[in-house]
Amino acid sequence: MLADRGTYTIQNVMHKSIVTQSLESTVVADAETDSGPSHGLNLDLRMLWAISRLNNDKYTIRNVETNDIYTTFALTELFWGLTDGELLTPICLRNIPNHPSNQWVVTKIASRKELEDETLQLRAKLTELQEENTQLHYGIDLLNAAAVNASADAQRERERYEQADRQLREKLAELQEENTKLRDSIDLVNATEDIQCLALEPTTTTLSIDSTWSVVDD
Repeated sequence: MLADRGTYTIQNVMHKSIVTQSLESTVVADAETDSGPSHGLNLDLRMLWAISRLNNDKYTIRNVETNDIYTTFALTELFWGLTDGELLTPICLRNIPNHPSNQWVVTKIASRKELEDETLQLRAKLTELQEENTQLHYGIDLLNAAAVNASADAQRERERYEQADRQLREKLAELQEENTKLRDSIDLVNATEDIQCLALEPTTTTLSIDSTWSVVDD
């Protein structure tokens, strides 16, 4: 048996019963129920055992509730055992160490100081997680703001391109209108030149002289 100093529960391997100090100050097997220990007995602390290892390889096993002390020896041929799984069956000494009914699971119960230390550690971890959560939310807010700004920039850029496209279309329409006017002017000039050319052409009159004509003297 090698156990650090502390408070433990002692449970039988075979029957799963828990070693308990009875009201008659005997060591018996009991079990916990959903509402607490069986038989309505106030055995919460009676199920807890303070185990201390001495420098001569001996152990003291003290009940937390009653302070009754039991001593074990490193060299012994007798072992705690349980004859059956009935509640309040007395723990007896038996000489077969390797039978499950004579073997026990010793489970350490955290002390108040250990629980307080663990609570402080958990609170410190919680604080770290809260800080990480705050930083994470801050990062998300920055990303959302950047996305909004990017969307606004994209919208402004789109509006700029649409305005430039409208201006180009208006300019193209003006150029097309000027081109139409220019072509009309060219056509008008060409028509005027044709008329002027027709006015300048000479007119030739052909006369036929009959042979019966005679010269009459005055």
